[in-house]
Amino acid sequence: MSLVSRNSFFVGAFLALIFVANSAFAQSKDPISTKYIAKETFMVLSLQPSKIAACADQKSETTKYVIDVIKKFSGLEVKKLDQILLQIGAGKGIEDEEEAVIVTMHFSEAADMDAITKKMGEEFNYEKTEKDGKPLFKPEDEDQPYMFFPDKKTLVMCLESRLDAALAGGKNDAAKMAKTLTTSDHIGVAFNLSNEDQQEFVDKIFEESPLGQMGLDTDLIKSVKSGHIHINLKSNDSISATMVCKDSKSADAMVEAGKEALEAMTEGLEQAETQLDQAPPGIAEVAEEVLEVAFKAIENTKIQAKDSKVTVNTQVKGGLIKMVDGVAKGVEQMMKMFDQLGGG
Repeated sequence: MSLVSRNSFFVGAFLALIFVANSAFAQSKDPISTKYIAKETFMVLSLQPSKIAACADQKSETTKYVIDVIKKFSGLEVKKLDQILLQIGAGKGIEDEEEAVIVTMHFSEAADMDAITKKMGEEFNYEKTEKDGKPLFKPEDEDQPYMFFPDKKTLVMCLESRLDAALAGGKNDAAKMAKTLTTSDHIGVAFNLSNEDQQEFVDKIFEESPLGQMGLDTDLIKSVKSGHIHINLKSNDSISATMVCKDSKSADAMVEAGKEALEAMTEGLEQAETQLDQAPPGIAEVAEEVLEVAFKAIENTKIQAKDSKVTVNTQVKGGLIKMVDGVAKGVEQMMKMFDQLGGG
């Protein structure tokens, strides 16, 4: 099993947090922390869990449930977790996808190392050792990820062979790429396929995935060479993205493909709208609210090309949080229904 798969449980858990956000926060435009970005990194996914958690409706059963589940299975206290960076690299010293992934976590206060290593590393049988006088948790199987705490507020998680690359990172082109992301992004992605090794890695992913069977033009997708995506659930400017294609022809084709995708999404939402009368009253009302925001988001999405650059902007008054909050309410309604059916 790959490192990506082994860590999917906590990466997925943090993505689940977007379903509980529900309030404003200070709009900082500071770059994210890039101290441990390795030079071979070509893609960075940034998440801001504590800001999302701070936005949550604390009275919501869904909010409490998601946060409790994350702590139970990972040992992480979301409100103290400022940033998660998932970086993927390719090049010298990276032989396979297990070595490609480095996960960095930045906490607002000292992390509970014992709780984290016990929960996330339960199946790895960690042994506590040291590296440069700092806590290093070594798995029984060296093909599993190590956990290193370079300071009390930081966790670096990767294979041992990639640990030095992470610790030597922060002052390279990959870090500069990652600094296009800011702390005001709930979710951010930056990537740059600048060399042959990186492109070959991505090509392999497409070859091994079912994207082509889904009707997607993989050649067109692979024509994108660099870019960054910003998602802020509360801002009126909810989604913004910039992508640089290999040439203007590819950029124009990407715009057309994007517009077709929006039309397909609209048709899917319209189909879902016709099924609302079959849903239970509480669920139907929530679903109607969610669909209303989704329609507005699609309607207010602009995709444009200039030379080889493609820009995507989605504006939703009040932010996508309305849609996310609606989904959370729907989950809460279903939880109550299950309780009633179970006689609770």
